[in-house]
Amino acid sequence: MGTTSQAIVSASLDGKSIGIWDTRSGGESTAEISKYRPGGTKQQVVDAGRPDISDVTISRRWTVDRDVDIEKQLRNRVGVGVLTITEQPTDVDGIAFGKPRTWTGRVSSVTAGDVDSNSDDVRMITVTAVVWATA
Repeated sequence: MGTTSQAIVSASLDGKSIGIWDTRSGGESTAEISKYRPGGTKQQVVDAGRPDISDVTISRRWTVDRDVDIEKQLRNRVGVGVLTITEQPTDVDGIAFGKPRTWTGRVSSVTAGDVDSNSDDVRMITVTAVVWATA
């Protein structure tokens, strides 16, 4: 049995750590598979498809002393920076368990959340990567 909280998500930008993150979404592996029925047959032929990995988004609570500089680094690397996201499964005690999964791609968007002087909502920093590899 496990919960969605049983993982440690970390990231690096161009090989330099940008810390631990609270959430990770996306990164699904899919493939477009073709079906074809040759003339006069009922039996279908299923062709192999090429794999595709969906974008990965990470986020965490905005912390001024940590995230002002990181946000700037990320924004300066949108479209070109290499983001590596690592998800290490943990057991119920938060101890690392098994091998981590990684996604590697280019930074495609960065947002530091909205600002509203009348709100007490938690501010989040969110980063999305267009992924080309997973392991």
